[in-house]
Amino acid sequence: MKITLEQSGGFAATPKLTTPVTIETTEIAADLRGEIESIVRDLDFFDLPTRLDTTSQGAADYFTYELTVQDHGKTHTVVATDPVSHPELVRLIGILRMFPEFS
Repeated sequence: MKITLEQSGGFAATPKLTTPVTIETTEIAADLRGEIESIVRDLDFFDLPTRLDTTSQGAADYFTYELTVQDHGKTHTVVATDPVSHPELVRLIGILRMFPEFS
């Protein structure tokens, strides 16, 4: 499974925060791979709408997260804006943000 996270927006754009992070779950530790793949399955990620926008009208300086998952020939992208309302999606974003390429 290949997952890419791109983050944009916020008060002050920081190059490290806007650089996409891409991971191949086959290349990371088995426990972390299992956790990430489990979250994607529990989310029914490929059935989520392409936009999950929860910001109020006129809101500014929120982060936007673009998550793309490729698995078994399927590709799906979901764009979510703070505050992200789905706890498992928040958890997945948090895990991906811990990778050195992102921090």
